Amino acid sequence: MATKSEQLRAVLEHLGTIGGIKASAVISSDGLPILPLMPEGVDPNTFAAMLASMVGSAETAIKALGAKNTLDRVVAESKDIRVIAVEAGV
Repeated sequence: MATKSEQLRAVLEHLGTIGGIKASAVISSDGLPILPLMPEGVDPNTFAAMLASMVGSAETAIKALGAKNTLDRVVAESKDIRVIAVEAGV
């Protein structure tokens, strides 16, 4: 039976087969890369830290506006790239 880490890696590798997905990762809320699948030249430590900062800032912003629920997702888009951060687990 596959471990959870192996199962997560399989899911992330499958995402990489879907057209247009360049990277996927499991990142801790502290900004540490747990299971990064990044393209060459992308530092997983820097990427994880930036993403955690982005999610933390968005969480603070929605709470300041009176959100009753937790953040569902954070999306950052340019004309050619989209980064989507989704909280997983509890």
